[in-house]
Amino acid sequence: MRRKRRIAFSVLFAFLVIAAICCTIPRPVRVIGVLPAEDLGEIRRLVWQKVRKTELPTFEWDDIHSPNYPRYFFGGIKRYADLRILWIEVKESNDVEVVVGLGTNEVLADWLGVHHAKV
Repeated sequence: MRRKRRIAFSVLFAFLVIAAICCTIPRPVRVIGVLPAEDLGEIRRLVWQKVRKTELPTFEWDDIHSPNYPRYFFGGIKRYADLRILWIEVKESNDVEVVVGLGTNEVLADWLGVHHAKV
């Protein structure tokens, strides 16, 4: 019995390590225009900070007792994990347009052309 637990724990630990590595490796971003690497990193950080605030499910005591809360919570986590920065377009006036979505067919309408930052 101890051997089975040890094997199960080892498999679970290996899975968690692989998942953590996959989640922390940044996906490549298509940049339209010229953008320095330092600015790209800062833009990514700001965008993901904003996405986290708006897309992750909230922890409110009244919502936890709802029978639909587990579906809402895990669905929100999955949606956040699937989101990515599709492209960053540098405008002539030193503005940056960042497009976030699930894929090229599913761009978040809230994000398209709304969030600009000075470079």
